[in-house]
Amino acid sequence: MWDDAEMAADEWNEKGGVAGMQIRLVPADTESDVTKGVSAVRRAIIEEGAQAIVGCYHSSIGIAIIEVAHEYHVPYVDASCVAPTITEKALERGYTEVFQYSPTSYGMGTTVGTYMLHYFPDTTRVALIFEAAEWVKPALDAFEATVHAEKPDVVVKRWIHEFMATDLYVELTAAQAFQPEFLFHGQTGVSVPAFVKQFREMEITSVKGSGSSGAMYTSDEMLKLGLGEEVVGFSALTQVAFSVEMTPKFFPYIERFRERFGRTPLYSGVAEYDSMYTYLNAVEMAGTADPDAVIEALKKVNFVGVKGTIYFDEMQQVPIPWVSMQWQGPSMDDLYVTWPAEIAQKEPIPLVR
Repeated sequence: MWDDAEMAADEWNEKGGVAGMQIRLVPADTESDVTKGVSAVRRAIIEEGAQAIVGCYHSSIGIAIIEVAHEYHVPYVDASCVAPTITEKALERGYTEVFQYSPTSYGMGTTVGTYMLHYFPDTTRVALIFEAAEWVKPALDAFEATVHAEKPDVVVKRWIHEFMATDLYVELTAAQAFQPEFLFHGQTGVSVPAFVKQFREMEITSVKGSGSSGAMYTSDEMLKLGLGEEVVGFSALTQVAFSVEMTPKFFPYIERFRERFGRTPLYSGVAEYDSMYTYLNAVEMAGTADPDAVIEALKKVNFVGVKGTIYFDEMQQVPIPWVSMQWQGPSMDDLYVTWPAEIAQKEPIPLVR
């Protein structure tokens, strides 16, 4: 995400900056830890004079950061956290500073539920295996509501494991005994390769289809983990379809990023880039970095970003849809959009063959 923020800042600075000011980035590494994340953001504001917060990946940290943003009255554009409670809690508490770029986990659950009903309509048992995180319950509740609205007799069971767990055999063993036909799972960080490898070892042959949270990495970063053929059949629910022109700005951005960094950006990096442009457009509109003026300008932002038209709804969230992709082979050339149907490149293949 830092690379994308740096690229966005450099592009604005090369054009003369924003509202007559040059942009200086201040790193605040959360280290995937709430306490460390809050301390890093607080230090960036107090010691480095940061005037805004743009970024964040883990929802639990994002929710903690809203308190820092309000305490110091600095705009906070959350890039990749999917828990809808980030802006919900902020607005409940009267905090005006918080805006959420990422589509929320409500939409994640609805998307996977609709995908399953469309492609796997005969499913009778579904296993949900997720990490313990703030964003998870809204996703699972939305999934079950979507499925049961059409198929009330579908049996759904949930297994929640520790955050960043690398031993998932207990959950997978329980799921194997349940014999699900569809698997909806959500892991981040080190849990992603652990889940893929251990699922393949378990050989849960009843599973025909799957949906996954965005951290399955729809880029060659996943393949760098050494999974190769093991990823074939897995899906990645993401905000970004790298093989589809999401907006006219999408492919030019990808090419600039590859030229500069020698790799494909992560979906979270794309979100960071667009979030930077969102904040900077608001500063340009306001003509100042004054927080009150920028907050009001953020409410009025409306422009075409890399992956969609960016504007904030009444919940101060950007209504960008989720996209499901699937590895139908072991390379990036084999990663295809399977949902939504109107942009699908192929129908899904079975997870277990």
